[in-house]
Amino acid sequence: KPLRADQRELRLATIEDGNPTVDIFFDEHRVWSTRLPDAHPRTAVRRLPWPPAMVPYLHGTSTVAVRSSATGQALASAEVKFGGLGRVSITDSQGRWLAINKWNRFGPTLDGDSSGMQERMLTAAAVLARQLKDWGYPFYMVGGTLLGAMRSGDLLPHDDDIDFAFLCEKTDPQDVTLISFRLQRQLAAAGYTVVRHSHAHLEIVFLTKEGGTDYYIDIFTSYYSDDGLYNQPFAL
Repeated sequence: KPLRADQRELRLATIEDGNPTVDIFFDEHRVWSTRLPDAHPRTAVRRLPWPPAMVPYLHGTSTVAVRSSATGQALASAEVKFGGLGRVSITDSQGRWLAINKWNRFGPTLDGDSSGMQERMLTAAAVLARQLKDWGYPFYMVGGTLLGAMRSGDLLPHDDDIDFAFLCEKTDPQDVTLISFRLQRQLAAAGYTVVRHSHAHLEIVFLTKEGGTDYYIDIFTSYYSDDGLYNQPFAL
């Protein structure tokens, strides 16, 4: 079989050359995107250990499918029994399907949500955009938000937040930091819940009525250094 899996790993017979990125689906829900490792030289099988965050969910049966991230082409699919009853359900307490994010942990994505989170996030982003403009911050879209706008004029279905940046007029990193802290104070005074990830990266957290996390909007501080190089620090 071209695809086999158990609670430890997914095993995929070599289908494409190189190390392409693939999307892995459980019952038509994308839960993980990853780059394929090299195939074993003797068996021509690629072995992908499951991320540790996924293992506790692997109980029951699911149709596991692998598709090309670039084209959406189906590469392999199989009905997999992981043990236990029912279907595999990789969901949160609100019933939203989860996917492994760039931090290698689970989070809700737009394509797994039916609660209207995307509409709430866009509405909040429009309000925030007007405030940033009124406060004098030259802001713009970056990251996955910009990529989705360029690809389809919409949010990426695999994304989970909105990414803004603003261009700071300062060139010295210490001055840039002070501007970012000034923005943080303005946001907090306006009633936002703000988390600082670095001297140049703010995350606004929007909560549900029950007090849980609903979605995020990131604001990155960018600037040109004295030598004319564009900088947009990221919290890594």
